[in-house]
Amino acid sequence: MGFFLFLFQNIIRKMFMNFVISFLRRQFPDSPGIQTNELDDKIQSNQNVFLVDCRRPDEYSVSRIPNATNIHFKCSDEDLKSALEDLNENVIIVNYCSLGYRSGVMTKRILDLGLDNVSKERVYNLEGSIFKWAQEERPLIDNKGQTTK
Repeated sequence: MGFFLFLFQNIIRKMFMNFVISFLRRQFPDSPGIQTNELDDKIQSNQNVFLVDCRRPDEYSVSRIPNATNIHFKCSDEDLKSALEDLNENVIIVNYCSLGYRSGVMTKRILDLGLDNVSKERVYNLEGSIFKWAQEERPLIDNKGQTTK
């Protein structure tokens, strides 16, 4: 019985995540997405990735993808420009939140800013965001830098 319950829960989890990703693609058709495995490959191969955690600071302190920077999705345009102004044009910007809505908003905002140093082809919304990342048991850390799940 335990195996079937485990199997059922995993199927429901995947169906829910697929529904959320599909919904967010329709909400943000101009915000390109990146899959968790693609992001992980870029990180593992030491590509120049700037991770933006768009959640509230209290969420960020509990768990985040290593090396992420917390920039709330409702920050001012001036604060957003300031956070991005020193990035070189080859950096890949990946935004994430809990499921992908706030990071979809952030991706659109960054694209709409039209910054000279930010290539529109290199700004992404992490599909499934931190929930999918965590479900796939990819690394997360807390405020102390300790690995968390």
